Amino acid sequence: MVLLTWEECGCLLKQLQTAAYAVYNEVRQDSLSDRKLRLRSLLLRILACLREFRQTINITFLQGGSENTFQPELCRSEGEFDKHQLERIRKLLAATKIHTQSTIPTMKHIQQNCSKNYQDELAAVAQVNEVLARHNLPLVDNKNKKSLQVLVTKLRQKEQQLVFHQGLSKAQQHFSGSNSLYSVDNFAYGSTPFTTWLNVFTQQAVLDKLASGQVNLTVFGASIGSLVFFAGLVFGLRSVGVEILEFLHDVAEQFRLNLQISKEKCCFKCADMVTVSVHDVSILLLTSQCWDEALYAQVQTKLELELQSGTLVIDYKNALQKSPHFRLVREVHNQRVSWNSSQSFFIFERK
Repeated sequence: MVLLTWEECGCLLKQLQTAAYAVYNEVRQDSLSDRKLRLRSLLLRILACLREFRQTINITFLQGGSENTFQPELCRSEGEFDKHQLERIRKLLAATKIHTQSTIPTMKHIQQNCSKNYQDELAAVAQVNEVLARHNLPLVDNKNKKSLQVLVTKLRQKEQQLVFHQGLSKAQQHFSGSNSLYSVDNFAYGSTPFTTWLNVFTQQAVLDKLASGQVNLTVFGASIGSLVFFAGLVFGLRSVGVEILEFLHDVAEQFRLNLQISKEKCCFKCADMVTVSVHDVSILLLTSQCWDEALYAQVQTKLELELQSGTLVIDYKNALQKSPHFRLVREVHNQRVSWNSSQSFFIFERK
């Protein structure tokens, strides 16, 4: 057995994710059938290993108490891992380098990159008024700018805490049990940095909507509230976050109380998004990256029935492009998110 810390496990997951993306991109681009088959086989083995390692991490670190009980005092700072499992990971990473000519980041590089991303996010907050001025938008006052700085710091600290992930794991298990309508994949956690959010929300289609006046925002899959807070603090939008997991909703609500932000500006609802009306929404943000086809189909039907003409939908995937009721007005490429350094965003308009 090999002892690994929580942070080291996170780095190994990042390495496997990097390998999976590298092989996936090669599969998409390769036209040689034999090589494509080998790459597909490698991709399936990486994904299987990724799932298995996640399960091992959950068992090792996120155990303690019953399904509905959250016991942070039972969190462990390090755990034992099977050396054979770690050897399989090493071989898969080596195979990825050979077959894709890609570089898999070292643990040290991942840690340094995490620190750099955090500093970049704080720098974006510090320079937010320069960006807004270039678009002739109202500037963020000192109070809200300070709140943004505190928020970003607290958000990233929260995401690094083992106790947060234990609570999240309990909530995911509880809501994806045998009686649930939804699979656990629908509740995967990820975050979008302020830098990326600002890039997306200063696209011309969004700026035109903001200029139309009396604009509001709703986020489906609001998680711990960052996307809601960003819109409320930067643009002063009345923003609503809908999150089905009570654990994440409560974290968002605690942030709101700590930052002394009114419910009129940032409101959080603990609810299933398919039950929440969007008839009067101006901009709807869908954090849909992990939603399965069945859930997305429900959401799409709802949007086609309820959204008014001219409403903007900002999505992490382009599924609405298949709908005759929506028009793609902008695709924003190569944006950093927690699970991918080159995520695309899609801005649709309801016809």
